Amino acid sequence: MDPKEIKATLETIKQNLSKAASAEEIKQLKEELARLSKQLQDMQSDDKIGKLKDETAKLSKQVFELQQKNSFSAGEPKAPVVKSLGQMFVESKEYNNFKLGQSTRVRVTLTESDTPSTTTNSPISTPTNGVPKDRVAGIIASPAIPPVVGALLNSGTTTSNMIEYLKETEEENNAAETAEGAKKPYSTYSFATETAPVRTIAHITRITRQLADDLPALAAFIDNRMAKGVEDRVEAQIIKGDGTGQNLGGLFKTGNYTAHGYKTTDKFSKLDILKKCIARLQAAGYRPQAVLMNPLDWADLTLSKKTDGSYLLGNPANSAQDVVWGVPVVLSASVTSGDFMVGDFFAAATVYTRQGTVVEIFEQDGDNVEKNLLTIRAECRKALAVEVPAALIGGTFPAESAS
Repeated sequence: MDPKEIKATLETIKQNLSKAASAEEIKQLKEELARLSKQLQDMQSDDKIGKLKDETAKLSKQVFELQQKNSFSAGEPKAPVVKSLGQMFVESKEYNNFKLGQSTRVRVTLTESDTPSTTTNSPISTPTNGVPKDRVAGIIASPAIPPVVGALLNSGTTTSNMIEYLKETEEENNAAETAEGAKKPYSTYSFATETAPVRTIAHITRITRQLADDLPALAAFIDNRMAKGVEDRVEAQIIKGDGTGQNLGGLFKTGNYTAHGYKTTDKFSKLDILKKCIARLQAAGYRPQAVLMNPLDWADLTLSKKTDGSYLLGNPANSAQDVVWGVPVVLSASVTSGDFMVGDFFAAATVYTRQGTVVEIFEQDGDNVEKNLLTIRAECRKALAVEVPAALIGGTFPAESAS
């Protein structure tokens, strides 16, 4: 590289220096200056070379100061930037290469720390009237209620396709005070070997290339539709998967919980039954963590009134967390209306993740090329092991139970 080319390169670096914002950009400028400095050292010195050396040194100092300014100060640590799966997808190098035609697919995975969608071949399109100047970023979609049940359970990871575990089937605790030299009492615990297969939960759809080029809209679509669709299905499977076919064996699957056993003839109200189930768990040595219900059933309970017209569960103006008998109420539309479960959920079951949520985009699929469409797939791989059914009590409220 001759002095004229070096001077032109230094001018380019000077221009880029005023725009550099990220640590990676600053690092690249620093490396480029170091390379030029080495080349200048190897050249025969004269006035022109001397001026280039001075300019290189000056720019190196500015880069160093900018690097220091952008680094974390001891007293002001910067909070980590948390990005959604959709944001990570549209900002990824893989997606940029895909847009430039340098690859035919993109794969971005949401790592673990970290309602079923109807499959359709109809493409999702951006508005037909173009993009107005004041267009709101993203997609205005239906409400996205975050899954809640998975957070109650223990979690783990696996590299296998099958989880094998011991399920406790019987407990007889005979621990007792024992005199010196006397025989110690025996306690009896029985276990059965159970398996929980890893299942793939996935869906795909087609989108237009115009939507793929609208980065805010694509990020919102991935978060609110593709990833959220998988998360909703996982929650539904954790709650009510029947264990047949490709279904998980959910919490309400027969054998995974203890049936409450109360009947209409017992003449217990729903609040009575909830209290008795809570007490039974406590008497068995478990800590009731939550009461799991359908939102409509909880609404019926909260609307129960005393004879004077006041509400049994308190003033409607009270914005406190939903609680019954001192235990938090967790609501999920995936719970069948009329069913409930009281549990020490963390002790009862574990959700194992073989693969976190993965989003991939493909161009080569069916007639995509002909119709200028792209295919998006989102999937994860999970298993559910209910190790301690005794820590869960529930079932269906008796048909004629009063509130």
